[in-house]
Amino acid sequence: MRTFYILLLMCFFSLNLLSQNDNTSVERDITQEWIQTRQKRLEDSQLPEEDKKKLQEIYNQMSDYIKKTENLVLKEKDFANHTTTAPNREVEFRDKINQLQKELEKPVFARSDFKDLAFAKISLSDLEKKLAQLRTERDSLKGDVATLHAELEYRNNRRLEIPKLLLEIKKNIESYQLSTEKSDTNSIQTANNILTMLIRKSLIQEHTTYEKEIASYDARNNLINLRKEHMAKRQLLLEQNINTLTNEIAQRKKIEAEEAAQQAREALLNVIRSHPVIKKLTAENANLTERRKQILKNITMRIEYIKTVEKTLKDVQLEINRTKEKATAAHLTNVMGILLRQQLYNLPHIHENKQQVIQRQYELPATQLAIIELEEKLLELANFEKAKASYAAQFANDVANYQNYLQTLEEVLTNRRAYIQNLVTDYNTYLSKLIDLDTKERFLISTVNEYRTYIEEHIFWEKSTDAFRVKHISKIFSAIQWLFSPANWWKICTTILIDARENILLYIVFFIVLAFLIYVRWSIYQQLDDITKLISRKRTDQFKHTLYVCFYTLVVASTVPIIMWSLGWRLEKAPSLFAIYTGQALKATTKIYFLFSLSYAICMVNGLGEAHFRWPVGLTAFIRKSIRFFMWPLVTLYFFVFIIENHNIWQDSLGRLFFSFSMIVGMIFFFRIFHHYRTIFPLHTKPLHKIIYYVAFFSTVILPIFLIVISFIGYHYTSIHLSEKILQSIAVSLLIFYVGNLLLRWLEVIYHKFVYLQRKATEKKEAENHEENTNEAPLDTHAVENLQLETSESSEEAIASYNLEEFKNQGKYLVSILQWLAVAVCLWLIWRDVLPALKMLNRIVLWSYTIPGGEEVTSLKDLIYAIIALVVTSILAKNLPTLLEIYFLQKIKLENGVSFAVSTLIRYTLVTVGVIIACQSIGLNWGKVQWLVAAFSVGLGFGLQEIFANFVAGLIILFERPMRVGDIVTVGETSGKVSKIKIRATTITDWDRKELIVPNKEFITGRLVNWSLSDTTLRIVVDVGVAYGSDVEKVRQTLIEVAQSHPDILPDEGVTVVFNKFGDSALNFSMRVFIPNISFFLKVIHDLHMTINRTFREKGIEIAFPQRDIHVRSINGANVSKIVSEVKEQQ
Repeated sequence: MRTFYILLLMCFFSLNLLSQNDNTSVERDITQEWIQTRQKRLEDSQLPEEDKKKLQEIYNQMSDYIKKTENLVLKEKDFANHTTTAPNREVEFRDKINQLQKELEKPVFARSDFKDLAFAKISLSDLEKKLAQLRTERDSLKGDVATLHAELEYRNNRRLEIPKLLLEIKKNIESYQLSTEKSDTNSIQTANNILTMLIRKSLIQEHTTYEKEIASYDARNNLINLRKEHMAKRQLLLEQNINTLTNEIAQRKKIEAEEAAQQAREALLNVIRSHPVIKKLTAENANLTERRKQILKNITMRIEYIKTVEKTLKDVQLEINRTKEKATAAHLTNVMGILLRQQLYNLPHIHENKQQVIQRQYELPATQLAIIELEEKLLELANFEKAKASYAAQFANDVANYQNYLQTLEEVLTNRRAYIQNLVTDYNTYLSKLIDLDTKERFLISTVNEYRTYIEEHIFWEKSTDAFRVKHISKIFSAIQWLFSPANWWKICTTILIDARENILLYIVFFIVLAFLIYVRWSIYQQLDDITKLISRKRTDQFKHTLYVCFYTLVVASTVPIIMWSLGWRLEKAPSLFAIYTGQALKATTKIYFLFSLSYAICMVNGLGEAHFRWPVGLTAFIRKSIRFFMWPLVTLYFFVFIIENHNIWQDSLGRLFFSFSMIVGMIFFFRIFHHYRTIFPLHTKPLHKIIYYVAFFSTVILPIFLIVISFIGYHYTSIHLSEKILQSIAVSLLIFYVGNLLLRWLEVIYHKFVYLQRKATEKKEAENHEENTNEAPLDTHAVENLQLETSESSEEAIASYNLEEFKNQGKYLVSILQWLAVAVCLWLIWRDVLPALKMLNRIVLWSYTIPGGEEVTSLKDLIYAIIALVVTSILAKNLPTLLEIYFLQKIKLENGVSFAVSTLIRYTLVTVGVIIACQSIGLNWGKVQWLVAAFSVGLGFGLQEIFANFVAGLIILFERPMRVGDIVTVGETSGKVSKIKIRATTITDWDRKELIVPNKEFITGRLVNWSLSDTTLRIVVDVGVAYGSDVEKVRQTLIEVAQSHPDILPDEGVTVVFNKFGDSALNFSMRVFIPNISFFLKVIHDLHMTINRTFREKGIEIAFPQRDIHVRSINGANVSKIVSEVKEQQ
């Protein structure tokens, strides 16, 4: 029985071994040629199309895995080769390093790079060629270093990645198992089994290749370090050689320039008695040599500055790489937060670099212009003989000295050409150095800014120190000793005295300005009283008085801040670190003090707040009292906080303590202000005002406590910067609030001015009406109601027609909207780099579109910008034109219709600008939508033809102005006064006070009568009929006398009386007279009719009556019956 089990077990192992051998042989036989053969057979087979398609996909996958396996085999051999050759290459690089070390120990000119050069004999041009060669080699080596760093980074990443890949490959190998079914009966199943074997083979090979790769990296660890050392030594060697060669070339050029300058000076002495032309050229040669000396000095300075910039850039880039590696490894732990904070303080100051870049924008064009001018001078000497003849012609008359002059001239021009050539070469070198410096310095600025942004993004919401513990208390006493050390403050006093002695003129100017400010402050209070009396009366109230008070307010508010900022500015340049920290703290504290000082000055007695902004006296007095009590403690605490923050040692101990005290004092100050504000202004007006008040009120309590808590638990850096952001937000909001009140004050002055003018115009009109009623009989309104016409308004009538309450309300609404918008924009700019939610708006992509050079995306931030642009321009379009029409357009004394057209065009322009800005924000520019707009316009043109016609007609009316608001017009059968001109239709108010909406097309395509367009003079025709037998000459003379006696008829135009015709019952006369404008039409006709009737009656002239002859005849009854029946039939 035991023998049977043994035989059965041996049979099982033999079958398994046979199966493995079969699989190996199958894998060995599967090649690309075998797959291509099977694919050709598949095309000629009788299999269904679906099976053919599946088999074709399987064969393609087989081909891909065979290629992948072959590539992996090649990689495996490559890694194995690297592993094998690594020891030999290590020996090779050690030899190279030893050789380079020996080269570095040699004198520079004895090194192999200079073995083919004999410095005593080699020319300057050959030295420059050698320098260019070394620089090219150095640049190539920098590329190799970058490649090596990239390779090392790739290896480190692969070391972390390959173990995960190996684990995944093992799982995949186990998941791919062969099917146990017979493969001969199913072609697809057979192909799948073969594909599975190829996949397993590829995975096994991939596993082997990854193992070889890891082994290769391990074997080459020393090699890559040797390569780094070799490149570093070679780079050091090249830098030393380049610096030495550069100095040698600069020294030779300097000696050459000095020799040329000496030669030019000697030549100038030799030609002192020569011809003026030669003396002038020699003097110019001397100037050229001096210029070359200066340009060579500038080149040397730029080269040294380039080295400084390169070193700073290299240090920053090295620090960036180290910091990012540490940050990745530490995942921003507490230690990493402290490290990043330290790196933030150690960043190089790039303010000077920015100034250099700005100055270089003027230096580069000046250098290019100098090169052009020198090349033009060199071009004049290109034809040497012609140039010599041109100069020689000026002394040709001096025959005795001509030859001597000519010989000297030739020597001078030869030297001139050489000097200019050398100077052009040096200027080109200087230009290239400037460009190189500009590129590197700009790159340094951008690198530092990017690094600062990186640190701020990663450090802001991370701990910057440990939580406050007992160990920090012991540090507080040391910090107090350092902060209040008499020696430190005595150094500050001595520093100021030394600086005053060295910059006496600067301090004199400072004291003069300070004396002027103090003098103005003494006279301010009396000026405020006088101005308050002026603005208390409406007739003497002007906005310029408010501007005077603004100036006085700034003087009062800025006196002490100017002293603080000036002291800080001078202390920043001191050699002592404590003085520098104190100066920086003074400059930072100046902003806080100025905000308090400005608020105090605004709330002065009879100041802007009380007298001009109409703030309650109780509120301004309470603000003054609170500022006097809290300002100096809060400013002093912040001053100490800034000193400690700049010192960067005692931040976590005394810095946190002072910061907490400052937060508590600020909380109490704002709590008192808001609480007192509520007692003066009860919050029952608007719900929005309540919400804003309570949010601001509770923020003044919650935010300081929150900042103190996060500072004590370790987020001190975050709390400091959040407090700075809060202070900036408060300052910006207050400044916008003050400016808004200033605008409201301006609107108030305008409003009262126009109320006064409106009242005057109304009184004048009432006086004129009263005078007319006393001199003339009242008109019969029923007789003239259908002919009542009015003229275009004069300026006084226009002012009387304004709705000033609407103007006032629109102005307040517009100022309020602009205030909120300005606050929102400023808060966005302040907080966008801090709050992650604001940054996310730029990352939410709504859609993308392709542009020539890449792809652009439209984010949620762009959509918000577009909506804001539309809302703002809509509000401006609704409110701004009215304000402009009432105030600014009246200033230039435009007619009422012209001002309306201008304001309407401004409204349409604002809307158009808003739409354009919104479309640009979301990526819809004209180039993308022009064809769509064209097609859409064609469709609308056919569908809305009349509307578009009225739209275009409205634009024509606004630009061409065939009629204006206030004109009296007649179009068709409609007459009346133009009251509104819109883009689609015009509103005409007829004499029954009915508003008729007339499409604009009617005014352009139809006949339009404008009674007051260009000439308001109007002719009146009065027809009179007299009885037959009247004295026609007497009638004519009487009518002329009646017309001439009327005061409203224009005498210059003359009076015309015409005997028209013999009527049926009268002799018809026509009297034609002219009146100034149409407003006199009814009145003059009425007066003429009354006067003619009275005068004719007095002179016995009879006005004819109409006469009719009536013939009556009799008819019998039969005829009557017949006529009646005919009429009935006709009906």
